[in-house]
Amino acid sequence: MSKKKGIRVLEYELRYGGDEFVVILPQANIQGGLIVAERLRSRVEQIDLPGFGRLSASLGLATFPVHGSSRDTLVQAAVRALYSSKELGRNRVSTPPDDFQSTPARPAVSRLDAEPNADLIQKI
Repeated sequence: MSKKKGIRVLEYELRYGGDEFVVILPQANIQGGLIVAERLRSRVEQIDLPGFGRLSASLGLATFPVHGSSRDTLVQAAVRALYSSKELGRNRVSTPPDDFQSTPARPAVSRLDAEPNADLIQKI
């Protein structure tokens, strides 16, 4: 797989809402996802914005079929993992808790369908 600036080019990123983004890693297992997520977290941490200081990133990781078998359940699992990262002190990568069980789709999940052209999917 070719690389561009240290990140595999077969990854896709799209804006999910506000300051939340979804990164799709086709063919990645949990270990591969953790490596990419940690690399992304580390790169964000290196950004120093004048007047704001260093940035940080809290990331939630979910994989198919371990954490869900549909787009909605995977997004729910990733969001739960994201909130775990924030609850644990931010600037980290988390996976869903062992007791995670998906619930019927919440309105936030439907944002992926609500504005399909609002933010273009881009190759990283």
